[in-house]
Order: sequence, then C-alpha cells, then structure tokens
Amino acid sequence: MLKAVFGHKQLRPEDILHDLGAISMLGSDSQGMGRINEVITRTWQLASKMKDQRGRLSTEKTKKGDNERIKRYIAKYTINAAKSFGIEKHVGSLEKGKMADVVLWKPGFFGIKPEIVVKGGFIAYGAMGDSAASLMTCEPVQMRPQWGGFGEAKKAISACFVHPLRLKIICRTSLIFLNLYYPQVARDNLKRVICYTMIFARISV
Repeated sequence: MLKAVFGHKQLRPEDILHDLGAISMLGSDSQGMGRINEVITRTWQLASKMKDQRGRLSTEKTKKGDNERIKRYIAKYTINAAKSFGIEKHVGSLEKGKMADVVLWKPGFFGIKPEIVVKGGFIAYGAMGDSAASLMTCEPVQMRPQWGGFGEAKKAISACFVHPLRLKIICRTSLIFLNLYYPQVARDNLKRVICYTMIFARISV
C-alpha cells in the first residue's frame, strides 16, 4: 500500500515543483512519510539534485553561485512555514523584533548535529565537553543544556502559539466528554508534592 501511495511516480514530480517554487514549504510529513529529523538534510539534498539536473536558476544574478536556489530552499522550512501558521511576526527569520532563535552548525554536520542552539538570545543547548576539564576540547563532547535550558529561563525564552479562537472557545467545558474535572493545581518543589484540589500526588525522584 505504501509503495502505491508514495511510489516514485507520485513523488518524482514534487522535485521539479519544489525547484520551480510551486511548492512553498517542506515539513516532516512532506516527503512521503514523516521524517522529522531529516527535514533539513533532505531539503538540501533535493536542492543539490535539482542543480545537477536543471542547472542554475534563470533568476540567478551571480556568475558561479547558486544563491537564488539557496534562498528559495531555506525559505521552505523557515519563513514560509511560519507564514502558513500565521506566526511570521514572531519567528521564521532573523529580524528585529522577532524571537532570537538561532541554530549554529559546523559545515560538516549541517542539518544533523547542531553546535549551539540559541533561544531568545540565550544559549539553550550546546556541544560541550567535560565541565571539570581545563580545555574546551576535552571529550566526550555532547549536546547539553546550558544557561537557557535550566530553571525559569526555559519559560522566559519560549512561547506556545495558539489560535485566537482558542481564547473564545472554552474547550474544557464545551467540547470535552466525561472528563470535565478542572482542579486547582499547586506545586511544592521542596516537598516534591503536587496538590490537585486537596488530592496530593508525590513526585518520584
């Protein structure tokens, strides 16, 4: 069944349409089946394949470069994706007034293993060696949370986007079936206890 639905005959035309700009976005489920960790690598593999097959774009202004194609493909999973969700005023590009979310890569690991993840202008995650070492090159080097990945900083530099209608529709009381209990929640981190309207739940460590 999968072969019939996602066969080469169905997917092959997508390559050309992407290169022409007829398909404006790429996502984790736009390549036949979901591959959330391969969006970036597959995007640039497709761009490279199209350059080999179709040559440079007619709109290219440089003598040897392929800048117009690069801009077209990077827009597919950044600003165009943000526009489709209506959040382009906040994310999707590096502009004044937007959330300062940036991922930096070493060229050899582009799209696979980031070097630094910046959230809201703070380093949230980064490739870091042993914290007790005297040199930054000490191994093992792993992706670890940093300043923006601890405590209250995580909430301060993050955002959850919801549709404006969510503010008008009270989902808990109008759409939920047989699960309408709405407790008051209180948390005591020192005692490791969460209280749900006088019902206590102990947090296991």
